[in-house]
Order: sequence, then C-alpha cells, then structure tokens
Amino acid sequence: ITEPETPSEVDLTRIDSETFSFVGNQDNILETKNGALISIPEGTLVDEDGHTVEGEMTMTLTEIYDAIDILKTGLSTESNGKPLETGGMFEFKVEQDGKPIKVKDGKKIVFDIPMKEQRWNMSLFEGEYMEDGSVNWVNPKPIKNYLTKVDIESLNFYPEGFEQKVLELGFENPSKKTLDSLFY
Repeated sequence: ITEPETPSEVDLTRIDSETFSFVGNQDNILETKNGALISIPEGTLVDEDGHTVEGEMTMTLTEIYDAIDILKTGLSTESNGKPLETGGMFEFKVEQDGKPIKVKDGKKIVFDIPMKEQRWNMSLFEGEYMEDGSVNWVNPKPIKNYLTKVDIESLNFYPEGFEQKVLELGFENPSKKTLDSLFY
C-alpha cells in the first residue's frame, strides 16, 4: 500500500479558478459558480501609487469549500500551530494590464460566501505564506453577515388586493409566472 501523494507546499493551480472582467469606475456585483457574491463599490480599487483605478480590470478568484480541495492544494487549517475549523477559503487577485490592483485604505470588498449551515463565532483570517510553502492563518476578524439569500420565487411584492383582482378578471388559479407577468 502506498501513501497518497500530498502536496509539500500550497499550489492553488491544482483546482479551477474563475476570472471576472469588470469596470473599476462603477459599482460591481460578481457571482461565482459556487454562488458567492462579491460587491466592489465604485472607488474601492487603487493602483500601486494609490490612484483610483478606472477602466477594465480582471479578478482571478479561487474558492475552496471542501476537504478534498484543501488536500489537493496543500492548504492547512492552522493558526500559529493551533487547528481551525474552516467554512471555506478563497484567494483573489485583481489586475489591470498585468499590474496588481489593491483595495484603497478605508474601503472594502464585501464577499457573501454561501454556507451549507450557519456557523456562529467563526472569524475571517488572512493567509500568511511561510518559507516552507505552507500557509499560517493570521489576523482573525469577526465575520459580518450582510446578505441573506432568499429564493426569489418566495417573494411577493404584489400590492394589496392584486391577486383578488386577477381572480375577478377571470384568471382561475393563476401561476406565480402568470401573476408576475400581469403585475409587470
């Protein structure tokens, strides 16, 4: 029996990443294939000299939510030698014309990360790359919940009496699609 090969250092190229193009001088909302929402308000990004960035740029994002991807990439879940429970990890880089772009002091990019179950008292850590190629998770900050996903089909914005009026007009048992169509 041979031991499975485990990476000796972190290599995020072992899993797929996503690349997004967007314009820097406007508000942007990006959605990943895993359902994460990324909010980048206008004026959030600056170049190396601290100037607000305009025009098209790209974000490369790698999301890691399960143990298999953690093992594939060689990531750890330790902070200064102490084990951490993870709800997921991600790395993102923003560039314009191949040059790195950063978040302006006092500004922030908001990530709404999907979770299978709510975990209270979790913190957001920054990954610190070590000389041996590992990552030490440092600078914990409390996680804020800004957005709550709701199934759009469950929302009802009809004015009071609207559904009754539709019935009076002869629509028997109208579907939500029919009601939405009539409303709009």
